Amino acid sequence: MLRGLFGEFGIVIAQGIGSAVKFAKSVLHGDWPSIPEVAMDVLTNLCDQMVALHLRIISYDKRILLEGRKDRKVMLLRTLPEVGPATASATVATAGDGHQFRDGREFAAWLELEPISRFSGGNERLERISKIKDRYHRRLLVTGMAAD
Repeated sequence: MLRGLFGEFGIVIAQGIGSAVKFAKSVLHGDWPSIPEVAMDVLTNLCDQMVALHLRIISYDKRILLEGRKDRKVMLLRTLPEVGPATASATVATAGDGHQFRDGREFAAWLELEPISRFSGGNERLERISKIKDRYHRRLLVTGMAAD
């Protein structure tokens, strides 16, 4: 939103949350672009909200990290590649200790991460991955896998 609104006045902010937060901080520290004063009041308020939200997110990330260090199951999951504190904490919160699953494949099926299988005439056809179960957990896992 910040990029779009400043773009209306010909001010380009690079893509990415880091660039937007950096720009918002510079506006709040007095580096005001040349735009009408009425618009600047609105955009300064938006910049203030963005920086405050960014700081809250950072504090929640730190809290998740600290709480995860207290839990042995979370620390064990963090030893897996691409599994961070949020993914490990969500997995423990969702599946507990995991003893109810025989293997990782059964856990993936429980989360509905595997494609739907259709059998007809002895032929197996794999369809799309179901998006019914836990969208948040699935997004964490997929984002972690793609982050490399």
